[in-house]
Amino acid sequence: MRPTLKCLALILVACFALTTFCGCASSAAIRVGKIAISENDYFYWLLSYKMSQLQNVGGTVEEGFWDTPVSEGITVADSIKTAAIDQAVTFAVTDYLFEQEGLSFTSEELTEINKEISSAQASSSFASTLKKFGISSSDYTRMYYQQKRYYKVFANHFGTEGLTPVTDEAVRQFYEDEYVRVKHIQLKLVDSAGKALDSATVAAKRTQAQTLLAEALSASAEDFDAMISEYSEDSGKSTYPEGYIFNNTMSFPKEFMTASFEMEVGEVRLVETSAGLHILRKEALEPDTYLTDTRLTQIKAAYAQQQFSLLVKEKREELGVTFNEKILNKYNVATITYLS
Repeated sequence: MRPTLKCLALILVACFALTTFCGCASSAAIRVGKIAISENDYFYWLLSYKMSQLQNVGGTVEEGFWDTPVSEGITVADSIKTAAIDQAVTFAVTDYLFEQEGLSFTSEELTEINKEISSAQASSSFASTLKKFGISSSDYTRMYYQQKRYYKVFANHFGTEGLTPVTDEAVRQFYEDEYVRVKHIQLKLVDSAGKALDSATVAAKRTQAQTLLAEALSASAEDFDAMISEYSEDSGKSTYPEGYIFNNTMSFPKEFMTASFEMEVGEVRLVETSAGLHILRKEALEPDTYLTDTRLTQIKAAYAQQQFSLLVKEKREELGVTFNEKILNKYNVATITYLS
């Protein structure tokens, strides 16, 4: 994750670190080596992730949503708690690396950072929004600088003149190992406003999907393209005639992602997601054709981010992480909310 803090709103919907060091006012919820992450900071992280999740699902959820399994033995609430802890620890590690690698900001960088902070603080809603999350203006400044240190450490390793050059050969291998290319025929089960279609229309579309699936199972690649053109309701079909090329960090529906990685090249499968019915066909990656300059740049960034995450993980294990379970268990994802 590479967060951006251009304005106050972005801080409060994205995932940022609020890591503090020994001597902070509140008790340490987590320790990364000698670095302490306070209880206040942990609460901020947890609440930020919860509110981000709520935003992703439209703002309201049914009772029991937070206990919904997302994988074996893991609920939505568990995943939010884990993500909050992991992100806080990641930024604690990059703070450590910033110091260990002797990094610093130039006077020009400091001027720009302080200008950005002042711009955010000038917002009429600045103080009230921070209060909702239980953080102060000084906390805001601290985490803004922390985010900038994160970027600095990343650039020191994977920037243009970084310690770890990213070669085109490594990126090509990453593409072949980590990505899939999938085409699909989509039949939507909701209208443009996201409202479910009437039962008769849904039944008709399910029948149509089975008919198209039977045809697609024996169709050539060219015939499947013709079927996409004629039947697919995906607005992206003209923008992505080559299909969708992605890795497992992309934000496609879970069922779509799972099937795409399970399937063999040339295989056809029908899956249902919140976006509708999808008749998928997995295609060869063909790097000589589809690894264009633009896509190469995008995948190079993803590769660098993956390698940086591995670096942080290794340093995290070296430093050691301990948890104050009493504090961590004090907050229930399902019930925490904005502070008044």
